[in-house]
Amino acid sequence: MALGKAKSKSRGASSKQQKPSCFSVWHSGLWRRAWRKLVSVFVLLLLSVVLAGLYRGGSLLLSQPVSRVAVNGEFRHVDKQAIAREVQPFLSDGFVMLDLAAIRQQLVQQPWIFDVAVTRHWPDEIVITVIEQTPIARWGDGAYLNHRGELYVPESKLLEANAQYLPQYLPQYLPQLYGPDNSAEQVMNYFCELREALVQEGLNLTRLTLNDRGSWSARLDSGIDIVLGSGEVMEKIHRFLSAYQQGLAADFSRVAGVDMRYSNGFSIAWKELNKQS
Repeated sequence: MALGKAKSKSRGASSKQQKPSCFSVWHSGLWRRAWRKLVSVFVLLLLSVVLAGLYRGGSLLLSQPVSRVAVNGEFRHVDKQAIAREVQPFLSDGFVMLDLAAIRQQLVQQPWIFDVAVTRHWPDEIVITVIEQTPIARWGDGAYLNHRGELYVPESKLLEANAQYLPQYLPQYLPQLYGPDNSAEQVMNYFCELREALVQEGLNLTRLTLNDRGSWSARLDSGIDIVLGSGEVMEKIHRFLSAYQQGLAADFSRVAGVDMRYSNGFSIAWKELNKQS
């Protein structure tokens, strides 16, 4: 019996785990601290590489030059090559930093340019799309009205300052309008109404004048002047057209001028007889 107890006690003693020594605990802590430091160094190195790459990539991107300037549009009065030369001073800023708004603002100041669109095309091209002014009438002796009825001046001082934009030809075939300052819209509106009324009878209006006293006069392509006076312009032109339809058309080639400044009628100046009827 005593032997059995001794064996049982011996088995119990052998099952107990040994406590780690002070050296093993110290060694394990040192390893963990070294590992954390190594990871920190690696992260710092990785961040440095990433930041250096971003800096280099950003520097290359910002210094990317503009290698090509494409100028598009339908050109009749604007020199396409002159447009490309006009934007050259802006290109030193590089492709990314290029001030597109400043380029547009510079170009739209040119007298024959109505609008401009400037866009980037990766990696090194800018595209300039030009819309020219569309003149629909001459105003005074050196200006034009565009398709929106806006006044622009391509000659005189503007052309002297922008000689490269001198058109190859000026549209002298356009109708001629005259009027006081700030009356361009009014004259243009009357011109459109009168032309629409006259063209129905095969008469072509080429000139309309509003003088400083508010008196209107029109000229047809045949050279016949129609004096309309002040007020009731459309009523007078309809009165003239009524007479034209009733028989004046047959002798219209003999007419030198028509005066509509009468309340209920008009007078005609004849070419041959130089008389009124």
